[in-house]
Amino acid sequence: MASRKSKDTEKSAEREQRRSVESDAIESWYIAVALLGAGAERLEADTKRKFVDRIIRLSAIILEDWTRESADVNYSEIRDKLCNDEQAITDIAKSDSEADIAEAKRTLSALVDVLEYALVSQPFRTIVNTICEEARDKVLAESVINTNVDGTLERLIRNIWLADLDSSVGVKGLIETIKSLPNARFLRITLAAHLISRVFWRHSDKTNRLSLLGVAQQSLKIAGLQYDKDKLQRLIERESD
Repeated sequence: MASRKSKDTEKSAEREQRRSVESDAIESWYIAVALLGAGAERLEADTKRKFVDRIIRLSAIILEDWTRESADVNYSEIRDKLCNDEQAITDIAKSDSEADIAEAKRTLSALVDVLEYALVSQPFRTIVNTICEEARDKVLAESVINTNVDGTLERLIRNIWLADLDSSVGVKGLIETIKSLPNARFLRITLAAHLISRVFWRHSDKTNRLSLLGVAQQSLKIAGLQYDKDKLQRLIERESD
């Protein structure tokens, strides 16, 4: 018993140390992104390229570690406990009939699915949205173009950033990177959601918006999914008129 407690204590200490290191990495990463965004007009080209290179590489490291940690949560255990919690079931069931109880359990299970998607996708959403938002000065496009990176994840981050800065030079590379990705619905849905969100909340240029919508559609299409692009395109057309 004492040995088990000692091992649990050690594991807990290791987790806390790991979280501390990850927290420091995220803090340093965010400061670098913010500084690059703030100094985009004044920094020398070589300095900007160094910033871009390090930001992309650190982004990939943080994203992998953070996503793995979020995915390691025992969502099945959470689902089992919630779906067997009589109080929770009673609180949302319309009545105590078998049909309503079963429907309440399905709702609770679906809520855990939403929780899992939100937590596992949070690292990707946070990383790419922060970069695109905090370092969005178009003058950075040249530095991003001239920064060579290795690795699929690094190329994906780089090309998302570039397409957001200037779709005319970034969309082609982003589509090529998307085609090389594993046929994973989770990643493609999360990427498409990011692009559509940027289109409707942060971009105003009609050409850029339509180009990014096209990339979102391409991301989903490869995985056998689709959304009503025509409807969204009509909304953009009306807003531009």
